[in-house]
Amino acid sequence: METLRQVALAAVTVILGPLIAGWAQATTVYVMSVGYSEAQVVINGNIVRSVRIGETTPEGVRLTNIENGVAVFEVDRWLFRLGLGQSTSSQAVVRMGPDSQFRLTAYVNRVPLLAVIDTGASFVAMSSATALRLGIDYRQGRRGLSHTANGAVASYLVDLPSVQVGNIVLANVPCSVLETARISHNIEMLIGNSFLRHVHMERSGDTMVLTRGDAF
Repeated sequence: METLRQVALAAVTVILGPLIAGWAQATTVYVMSVGYSEAQVVINGNIVRSVRIGETTPEGVRLTNIENGVAVFEVDRWLFRLGLGQSTSSQAVVRMGPDSQFRLTAYVNRVPLLAVIDTGASFVAMSSATALRLGIDYRQGRRGLSHTANGAVASYLVDLPSVQVGNIVLANVPCSVLETARISHNIEMLIGNSFLRHVHMERSGDTMVLTRGDAF
């Protein structure tokens, strides 16, 4: 069961940026160009390499194939399909507000919602009023009961087609819709563990970095 907390108004900026030191050991690849049989990449943010199909760089990045302008790499035993300007990792950097909450703008089906990171919540959560505004027929979901700061309320578990935080986009994210007018003051959505379990979380002081590798 998710626990909703009352939170005060604050502003947090969500930006894209490099990985912070705590997770720097993961190899990153950014594609600068893709040719017929060769790709030029930036590895770990500062090493420029040209690699041909079948070759492996000294950093262990192997180009296995190029298909219709999309390069297929093997990186750290994972396969990645990357086109021009794409990278092996997606991330969001969220800064703590004066109320000690990590606030951000999340996107559900490309609609922006004011949200807060809540590691204590089992699911992404929103109110029934927000769900209706998004055109979600939440009453088709699995009915349950959720405990909030204002007592127990009926809830419905549904899947959201897409949820975006920073440049991390996840599909079919389980969401608990609470039959209430709102989650909290100036908060339309909680980013709970049905989203967070798919990303690596690293906190340093008042900064939280969420990172996801786009492997297949």
